[in-house]
Amino acid sequence: MSALAANKRPALDAGTGVSLQFERQRPGASEAGRYCLGSMKRARTSILLGFSLLLGACGVPHYDRVRYQQMEQVIIQSTNMLAGISLADASRLLNLQGVLRDKAYTPEPRAEVRFYHFQGFYLGLDLTTLPRGGDSSPGTGDAGERKALWVGSSWPQLCIDRLNDPKIRMSNYWDNLNASFRRRGAETKVIESRMTAETNK
Repeated sequence: MSALAANKRPALDAGTGVSLQFERQRPGASEAGRYCLGSMKRARTSILLGFSLLLGACGVPHYDRVRYQQMEQVIIQSTNMLAGISLADASRLLNLQGVLRDKAYTPEPRAEVRFYHFQGFYLGLDLTTLPRGGDSSPGTGDAGERKALWVGSSWPQLCIDRLNDPKIRMSNYWDNLNASFRRRGAETKVIESRMTAETNK
């Protein structure tokens, strides 16, 4: 559940680290050289700061950090990262009542994947259908009365995408999913053609 991991530092930070390391590796550098390196670092910092302010002024959205961290702590501190509990309990613990959600793709007939939308991030839940009480043994009575949704074995996913529009988020998701299916289909055809060529030798 990579989406729980903290955001990586911007790639430009690595450049700063290299400059600092380079400066340390040259203890005999002249005062002018050190002044030049310091000036370059200050200029780069100013550029990065100005770029961040520009993005903010242009309306690039951030994510709801408080809500994200609250949900992250609930998941981390729960038993088995919420896996195996009922959707009702998960919804109560994560305060999902009234949150806009969409269904995502799953090949499992008894499963359901939901995306819960928040400001700048979303929660992905892999759900499975089990008899009420979580017992997988056969029950009696109407199937609609004795079935319930439970969080599956996959841990919940918190993913920061800095999008505020659920429609754009889901459109990106389906586009990427369809692209992956096309790539998989193309790779399958290549493998099949190679196998056919080997057979006909």
